[in-house]
Amino acid sequence: MIYFCCDELRRNAVKAHATLNGIDFLEVLDDPDLPDDQRQRMLFVHFVKPLSMGALTKDNVRINGGERIRNIVVASVSIGTGDDDHILTVQVEQPGDFSTYRLSLVQSVTVPNPPTGFDPRLSQVDFSFKVECPSDFDCKPQRICPPQALIQPEIDYLTKDYATFRQLMLDRISLLSPKWTQRNTADLGVTLVELLAFVGDYLSYQQDAIATEAYLGTARRRVSVRRHARLVDYFMHDGSNARTWVQLEVDADVAKVSSGDPAAVPKGTALSTGIVDQPIILPDDDAARKWFEGKIWASGPYCPHCGSINVQTPITHKSMTHRCRDCEGRPQFSLKTGNIMEGSKLGYQTWAIAIYLVTTSLKGVSSMKLHRDLEITQKTAWHLAHRIRKTWSGSGALFAGPVEVDETYIGGKVKGKGRAYKGNKTPVVALVERKREMVLLAHLRNHVHLVDFEPGRVEFRPTEAAPTTLANELGEKLGTWTGERWVAVVSGEEGAPTIDEQERAARAREVAEASRHPLVAAVLETFDDAEIIDVRRRGPSPDPGKGDS
Repeated sequence: MIYFCCDELRRNAVKAHATLNGIDFLEVLDDPDLPDDQRQRMLFVHFVKPLSMGALTKDNVRINGGERIRNIVVASVSIGTGDDDHILTVQVEQPGDFSTYRLSLVQSVTVPNPPTGFDPRLSQVDFSFKVECPSDFDCKPQRICPPQALIQPEIDYLTKDYATFRQLMLDRISLLSPKWTQRNTADLGVTLVELLAFVGDYLSYQQDAIATEAYLGTARRRVSVRRHARLVDYFMHDGSNARTWVQLEVDADVAKVSSGDPAAVPKGTALSTGIVDQPIILPDDDAARKWFEGKIWASGPYCPHCGSINVQTPITHKSMTHRCRDCEGRPQFSLKTGNIMEGSKLGYQTWAIAIYLVTTSLKGVSSMKLHRDLEITQKTAWHLAHRIRKTWSGSGALFAGPVEVDETYIGGKVKGKGRAYKGNKTPVVALVERKREMVLLAHLRNHVHLVDFEPGRVEFRPTEAAPTTLANELGEKLGTWTGERWVAVVSGEEGAPTIDEQERAARAREVAEASRHPLVAAVLETFDDAEIIDVRRRGPSPDPGKGDS
C-alpha cells in the first residue's frame, strides 16, 4: 500500500530546490504468502531525491501512534544503491495495530526537529500496518430517510379562465409566502403569474373545445359533426357557402348582342341586405340628431343658458344652429350645448351608438372596444366613455355605507345580544378581499380570534404567527376604505375560532353528516380505501312532487 506524504506542488518545489530533500511516499511490505514473523516488518520510504550513504540512521527515524500497540522500535535502516538510492528501508521489531501511525525524521532521539537538509513538511508521513488485512468495515454510513410528506394544495376545479387562474396563483403565493406582496403589475412575480395564467386559460379553452366537439349534441364545428355521422355510416355533404337568389327588375332589355358587351350587373356588385318592414335605427348622423332633439328638446328648442324658448333658427354658423334672443349678447348654441356632448367634434350617430353600448353592456365597455367599434382613436373613446359615466354620478345614491353582496363576513357579539344576532355582522373580510389585500386577508383568516366587534372598533386576539403590526395596519386600512375612524385592539381573551378553523369545523360536520347516510355508509363499509373527499349540497328539484331524479 502506498501512502503519499503531501501534495504534488510541495514535492515539485522540493525537487527543484538545490539542497532540500523529503519523503515522497511510503510502502508497507505485507504479503499473505510470507511467514507471520516477517509480515508488516519492512517499510520502504521513498524520497524525492537520492540519499547519500550514512545520511540517515535508525536514530533519525521515529514511529509514533497506535492504540493497543505503541512504541514501535526501529530495528535497522538501510539506504539502497543504484536505482534504489532514493529508498530508505526501515525494519521494525513488531507490526502495529489497525490504527494510524506516523513515521517522522528527527535529528536524534532527544531532538524532534527534522535533520539538516530535509523539508519540514516532507519529513513525516501517516500510514497503517494493516493495509493488506481483509476487513468488512465500511466507513461510509448508510442513512435511509423516509420521503418528506408533501402538503397537497387545494385544487379548485371551477378555475377555468385567465382571471381566476391569476387570482388562484396570487392567493396561493400569499399563503405560502405571507411577506410577498404584489403592488405593481410590472413586478416580476406578477408578470410570471400572468404568463402562467395566460397559458392556463389557453389550455383550459382547448380542453373545453375538445370536450365540446366530442359529443354530437354539443359539437359546433361541421367537421366534428361529420366525423360523428361517419361513425354510424352516414355520409354528410361537405356543405357550401351561404347563397341566395336575387331578382332584379329592369326597364329595358339587357340581353347581350355580342359576347363583348358589358354585363348589366358587373361581377362583384355589392347588394344591401336588410329585414323586410324593419326600419334601420339611426342610419346616419341626421337621423341621430333628430333622435337627440326628441330626447333633449321634446317640447321644442330652448336656451341652455336661461331656459328661454325665444330662440332664432337657423343661423349661419358651421356648428351652432340656434341663437337666444333673450340672453345678453345673444349667445349661439346647439343641441350639444350644456350636456356631455358639448365641445365634441364627434357626430350625433357616434354619440348615440356609444351611449347604447356603454349603458346596455352588463360588464362595461373598455375604451379599446369603443375605439374598434366606432373607428375612433382610443384616447377619444376614453374621454367619450368617461363623459357618459360621469352623467351617472348625479342620479342619487341608492345605498349608504359599505355594501357587500354574497361575501364572507366576520363579527362578534354585542353586549346584550347573542352570537346569532345578525345585526352585529360586518363585511370586514369581504372588504379586505375586494381591495385585493391578499396578505392581510390571509392573516385575518388564519391568525385572528375575534373577541368583540362594533362599528369603528375591532377587538381580537392574534396568534403567535400573526405580525405585530397587524392591528395598526387593519385600523389604518379600514379607516382609509370607509372614510371613518376605526380602531383595532389586541386582546388577551380567548375569542372565537379563526375563520379557517370555522370552515374546517363546518366541513368536518358535513363529512360526518354525509357518512351517516345509509348509501354512503354502505359504500364506505364495502370499499376499504373509500373516503369522503368533498360534500356538495344539491339544489331543490324543479318539481318537488317528483323529487330528485
